[in-house]
Amino acid sequence: MSDDNKAAPYISSLADVSVINYWDLLYIAYSSDSKNVKQIADYFFDYLSIFGGHTPKILLDKSGGMLDFPTVMAKCSDKFSKSRQLSDLLSILMTKD
Repeated sequence: MSDDNKAAPYISSLADVSVINYWDLLYIAYSSDSKNVKQIADYFFDYLSIFGGHTPKILLDKSGGMLDFPTVMAKCSDKFSKSRQLSDLLSILMTKD
């Protein structure tokens, strides 16, 4: 996957699937257990460190600054709420037997 997710719109339109990013997985983890927010944020920053100071474009604001962790989680929340597939996935994962 490219760091700026250029292919995601094409994949979504051709295959009728939603593209899940690493930070989306962190959002799922946060949704299932918000008590571990510090650890989840640490995973987020560890992941960003592999880019060697280059921030993926999807994580930049309009002025070119990096979005903070709460803002990224809010964007993920919006993404999940707008997609029926992702909302259903989250519901399945949140269902506890």
